[in-house]
Amino acid sequence: MNDKEYRQQKNRLIALRDKWYKRLGLGWWCVELEYCRDGLPDPPNNDSEQFQTIFKTYAKWEYRKGLIKCNMPAIAELSNDDLEEMWVHECMHLIVNEMRESGDNWLKHEESVCTALARAFIWTAQDIEKVLSKKTIIKSK
Repeated sequence: MNDKEYRQQKNRLIALRDKWYKRLGLGWWCVELEYCRDGLPDPPNNDSEQFQTIFKTYAKWEYRKGLIKCNMPAIAELSNDDLEEMWVHECMHLIVNEMRESGDNWLKHEESVCTALARAFIWTAQDIEKVLSKKTIIKSK
């Protein structure tokens, strides 16, 4: 992957981050992106030659911190729609990661995840309302 291709893919990811973080309730998280120019190793027990690891996500949910490693060569092969769906999916892993450690305190974890998802849906609805109100203003002029 040459420098120009790398920058193009990085810009696609930055655009997705800018579009989705607040909408998904991640605006109050600190999420680092690591752009892996040489790809990421495929998961163990990969029984499909066509399956590639596109993202690898790590979360420290108790601190609202995360890391998303991005397989830049694999990302370059994805359509914008496929990349966006995978991006949103990976962001969901940040939000629900704490459910893995629920143990006996599952209610606290469930409450936290529900709060994060509620904020995400509210922010998304607010974004939609802004767009619709702008269209109404433009049509009425």
